[in-house]
Amino acid sequence: MFGVVLWSSSEAETAIIWCEDHKDLAVLCLSKHQRCGRAQPVAGDLLRFDTYEENGVRKAVNAINVANSHCQGLEDALKAAVPDAQPAPEATQTVSPCAEIVPFPGKLRLQEAAATDCKVRTGTDR
Repeated sequence: MFGVVLWSSSEAETAIIWCEDHKDLAVLCLSKHQRCGRAQPVAGDLLRFDTYEENGVRKAVNAINVANSHCQGLEDALKAAVPDAQPAPEATQTVSPCAEIVPFPGKLRLQEAAATDCKVRTGTDR
């Protein structure tokens, strides 16, 4: 799979990747990635990687940097696309007696993935 890094943080030890198949974003655990001797990817880098799903979150492993700054200026372009964007509300808001707005579950899954130790399971783990 190929993908472009949308965001990375050394503090969160996480990178978020937009995948070529346009399905869910993938989470790359940077602590594991760097233990393999690889440099930290940054927004705009093109990566090749494998994916698997754990607890409803798509994870990226075995990432290899194909091109630095493949999408140069990506971060600024994304911010400019929605200049007045506000963070999603954390609490449920009632709109009418028959409608309810709830936080997007994908955001919660990404937050949970960033908080995990990013351990990759193998078929021998039991």
